[in-house]
Amino acid sequence: MNCQQRIGSHNIARLIRELPNSSSQDRDVWAKQVVSNEISLSELIPLLSLEYKVASRTLWLLSQIALEDPNCMQPQLPAIYNAFTSKHIRGGEASIVNQWLICGVPIEMESVCINQLSTWLASNEINITTKTRAIKVLLSLVEKYPELKIELRAYLERLREDNDKAFSKFAEVME
Repeated sequence: MNCQQRIGSHNIARLIRELPNSSSQDRDVWAKQVVSNEISLSELIPLLSLEYKVASRTLWLLSQIALEDPNCMQPQLPAIYNAFTSKHIRGGEASIVNQWLICGVPIEMESVCINQLSTWLASNEINITTKTRAIKVLLSLVEKYPELKIELRAYLERLREDNDKAFSKFAEVME
């Protein structure tokens, strides 16, 4: 898929108006339209710098686009992550982890991803669902780099001691 057609400024303006009150069903329809019309995802990334409700729903929309076409989404992951980190969209960690889980981590982001996921795993601010998905992403990365497997196992062991029972149980199973 090409993923290069422009979305148009009038459609971007409409999206900015409708995203704050959008439902999952709305975003699912938009995701399907973006993929079927081969819309350039680079036009959506600037929306991540707007007000919280637009930015957070844009992250959600991008996750739904990833479900529709991970191959079209993967090249945009570095730009999406950079936009997220520059604005730090509260709760957006879940979307970033989902996108990495669905699309895979671009090779140029692997070290950044490993560091970021490790930070999120250690944070009390990150929910258990995001942490469990983060572990899945890390496990897929250590498959490529077996020398990191022992280090990840030791890290998860330390985290199990510091986290709640649900996380500890999941981390134990994932090892």
